[in-house]
Amino acid sequence: MPDYGDGNFDFIETYERDYLRNAHWAITETGNWEWLSSYLENVDFSSNFRPELVSINNKMIEQDIAGLHSGWSYEMTMGCMHYIARNGYQAFKQKWIRNANKVL
Repeated sequence: MPDYGDGNFDFIETYERDYLRNAHWAITETGNWEWLSSYLENVDFSSNFRPELVSINNKMIEQDIAGLHSGWSYEMTMGCMHYIARNGYQAFKQKWIRNANKVL
């Protein structure tokens, strides 16, 4: 079984952590990890009305944090979830930490 992690995201110290926790919880609750892993690359999540995505979005809005999304934050969040679905939680964690430590 793929490693989707526990959804804690304790290695993230910025506001994104709450968005990621919310989406991870919603995907887990709706049982959509496998579907998300097969979702096409480079698809605009915000303009897709697949039943699975509607189910995830409906679950996300049960928590107040989801109502604070901008288009960008939603795309970023779902892109991260897509990466986890395809590559696993540990790979995502390593990539996040590596990118967070880059000097701009």
